[in-house]
Amino acid sequence: MYRLWDFVLQPLIEASEPTVIIEIGSRFGDTTKRLVDSARQLGARVHAIDPVPRFDPLELDPTGELLTLHEG
Repeated sequence: MYRLWDFVLQPLIEASEPTVIIEIGSRFGDTTKRLVDSARQLGARVHAIDPVPRFDPLELDPTGELLTLHEG
């Protein structure tokens, strides 16, 4: 998905102006970081779901206001 960001995901997110973004499978958090950046601009929240995430959500969102990580 990371390689589709500029051509597909970012334009889709900007056009739809979501208030909630859900990511299923976040692994290392590469796309999650971009989703959090978009959420910040749009005033949205990101819910990332991953059984075994390999990143610290506080590194992407130190306040915990934009990103909720659901593990398991």
